[in-house]
Parts: sequence; structure tokens; C-alpha cells
Amino acid sequence: EGLTQKFQKLLDGRIQWGPSLATTDDGEEFALLLTNDSVLRTFSADGEQVFQTPMPFEGLPVKDVVSIQGRWILTGIDGWLVAIDPATGKVLGTTELGQPLSASPLPVGNQLFVPGAEGVVYITNIPGEN
Repeated sequence: EGLTQKFQKLLDGRIQWGPSLATTDDGEEFALLLTNDSVLRTFSADGEQVFQTPMPFEGLPVKDVVSIQGRWILTGIDGWLVAIDPATGKVLGTTELGQPLSASPLPVGNQLFVPGAEGVVYITNIPGEN
């Protein structure tokens, strides 16, 4: 059995990252992608755009989106973290570590362990939380 196309979308920009699978706490799945106009676009499984979010930082995310405490966390190669509300697409908080990062964060309690590109692990709060 072959693959059949279910939908086709024309975007305002060229895809620079993604699509990446992101899930909500209740298991709903979405495809996220970032276009060259620094807009994060989120699509449902049927191909409908759910929201688009202008990203507060330049640069590309590393690896995949991580779902932590009801937020999607994107980690930037250039050293930033952005927390997004999966229901609205609103940016809930940002953190700028200022050092190159190599992978998505690992949640440990209320902290994030974030792998640095130079073999260092940074420990930081979840963006948007004190």
C-alpha cells in the first residue's frame, strides 16, 4: 500500500526546522515547524494550522520539543529556552543562557537540566516560573 497525500499547505516562509511532534498532557499530537520568518507554526493531525507564534529569539531549535508541566519547551542552539502554551501558542516565558546548547532539556523536579555544546550541563528554572 502506498502513501497518499491528505493535505497540502502553502506557508508564508520556508521551513527551517521541523516538523517536530509535540504532545499535550492529554496526549493530543501536533506538528510544529519554524519558518525563516522566525514564526513557529503548529498544525493538527488533519493539517489545520492551530496557531502561529512569533519567536522571541533568532536561531533554530535543537532536537525536539519537550512537554513539561503543561508547556512546550523549545531549546535554541544559540542558548535560549522558550516555553509555549500548547492551547494558545502564547509565549509563557523565556530564558537566555547565552551558551551554545546541544539537546533538549531534561526536567528534574521544577528545574531543567540543559546539555551544553561544550560538555557542560546547565541547571535552570522552567521559563516563565520563578
